[in-house]
Amino acid sequence: MISQASSYPDCESACPKVAELKGKIEALEEEIRDLRRGKEEAEKKVNYQKEKYARLWEKYRKFVGNPNKPSSKKTR
Repeated sequence: MISQASSYPDCESACPKVAELKGKIEALEEEIRDLRRGKEEAEKKVNYQKEKYARLWEKYRKFVGNPNKPSSKKTR
């Protein structure tokens, strides 16, 4: 099926509705770009927090030690 937009390339000047819809499309595309940037930033923050949690967990495990280790063998 042939698109009507390609059949009428100068339709924007003849029909204000087409210009309005093109403006809405551009605004939505800009919003999508902004949301994607925000998503990437959020993912970076989450990854940083995961790494930080893993480091802190390792420090905790070293400090507390293995719960199955007898108290006489625990380091202080």
